Amino acid sequence: RGWRVTLGYGGAAKSYAAVIHEGRTPGKRPPPSKAIEPWVKKKLGVPADEVAGVAFVVARSIGKKGTRPTKFLERPLNAAAAGMAARMAKRIRAQMERK
Repeated sequence: RGWRVTLGYGGAAKSYAAVIHEGRTPGKRPPPSKAIEPWVKKKLGVPADEVAGVAFVVARSIGKKGTRPTKFLERPLNAAAAGMAARMAKRIRAQMERK
């Protein structure tokens, strides 16, 4: 007698989403520097011939220092949760009245 909602994420961003949401523990293996290269190009404006080296240094720093969790999956859910039960009940009632 109740509701259960399961949310998830998947596809190509699955492993990336989990790390960004939960953060990365300091002292762990660094992320692959190849994955950081597009960010280095876009955010740091590094010349093309230096991108790989800078990406390596950034990856090594992430491995040593870790990253903070962003909770980007949790925040929108918590914001939407306020009043969710009432909205769901209203829609269910409307559907049941139509039948």
